[in-house]
Amino acid sequence: MKPTGPAGRGPSGRPGRIPLRWMYGSPAWLRDEEYPPGGPWSFLFQLDACSEWCPLDLGEGGVGYGFISGDEQEGRFLWQCI
Repeated sequence: MKPTGPAGRGPSGRPGRIPLRWMYGSPAWLRDEEYPPGGPWSFLFQLDACSEWCPLDLGEGGVGYGFISGDEQEGRFLWQCI
């Protein structure tokens, strides 16, 4: 997977939706900005559960966000749905 962020997005294949999968860069929050407690955390990846290659059930229109701790020893995953 090529590391990209919101500035490097390509077409999503779904009208009216932004592509919601990439690594590094900045998250495209589905709702309000939300980081795991106990940071600092760095954004690592984002997954759109509606994509054909992501078999996760994150709720209706769900988007998952992965983060890594500042010392790179822990990770956290959270999700938002519409």
